[in-house]
Amino acid sequence: MIEKILQKIVENPKDPKYRRFNLDNRKVHAKIETPLGAMRLLELVGFVIVQDSEETLTGEKPPRYMVLQGSASTKSLEQVLHMMSKYLTVKETLAAPVLRKLEEEAAATTAGSESESESKTATKRIDTEQLYCAVTTLYNIIRNLFISPTSEHLRYINIDDQVFQQRVGSVKELIDMLLQLGYVRKESPRGTYLCFEFDDKCGVSLTSAVHPQIRLLQAVAIDLSNSAKRILPHTPIAKAVSTLRGSHSGDPSKQANLEKVFVLLEKALDKVIEQPLDMNLQSISLDKIKAKYPDVTGVVSLLKLVGFARSDKNILTKDDQAKQVTKIEAIFQLDTNDFDLLRIRRDMLTLLIHNK
Repeated sequence: MIEKILQKIVENPKDPKYRRFNLDNRKVHAKIETPLGAMRLLELVGFVIVQDSEETLTGEKPPRYMVLQGSASTKSLEQVLHMMSKYLTVKETLAAPVLRKLEEEAAATTAGSESESESKTATKRIDTEQLYCAVTTLYNIIRNLFISPTSEHLRYINIDDQVFQQRVGSVKELIDMLLQLGYVRKESPRGTYLCFEFDDKCGVSLTSAVHPQIRLLQAVAIDLSNSAKRILPHTPIAKAVSTLRGSHSGDPSKQANLEKVFVLLEKALDKVIEQPLDMNLQSISLDKIKAKYPDVTGVVSLLKLVGFARSDKNILTKDDQAKQVTKIEAIFQLDTNDFDLLRIRRDMLTLLIHNK
């Protein structure tokens, strides 16, 4: 309630009716006067208690009002609102338990601990990488919405879209979660959409950081972000990175060279994503990696996990007698045209190699 009061003053700085409220109002008393510290906060930002001097016609005590003094600036109120928005965000939303359950099931699937009969449902089949992709996709959708809530197109999710189906659509629990958060299913000639409907009657501007639905979206984004952080260590790419680090531990030189190979792979993925039509960028020479870092071994598994497949090529070279001979060069060629997935894997690798 304090946030709503302050926001109204910031939005209407010259309107005196927003600078005072009846402290004896039942709702105000319950939400402001009763909680410890609430009155003190209002006093610190410039509110004072004012009481009418005359009794009411019924003989009751005159009402008390909290009034913002004229010297209080809207700038200071904006600073208070910013702090409240930052530190008083809801800790968890209804998304949290849904995500935790999916995390457990995905970890079990990746570990191969589920029986064949248990793996028949779409949810049971999802592994940690698939869930990570789904969660990060939803995070970006939700984040874009609360950053630009007035952008009409950001309110809509085309659930018939092929990429959305691949990332999120197959997980029924996540679709149900979106519906519980305020999305509404709508049909159109172009397909089925989920539309987020804002409450225009809540009395708070949609662009305000204290709009209840904006706050909800922010809290959901935090839940999704936390879920992604929990999932990441259980993904195949994370396990491969961890295994490689373990096999190269004990030798500082090997460890340093391994990290250089990680960065080399990260940069190779950057170039592929930035220039997807340049076929020359879509291959990595394993022989060149071995020549530069001979003490680094076992990177083949990581190359395959990020989206490359072995595709050796024959090259003509000369032997010691200057005769032309054919040599096989170990080449790993990009094995996917799903550049959105490749981008997610690149981001995963970046997090893993730069946040040890």
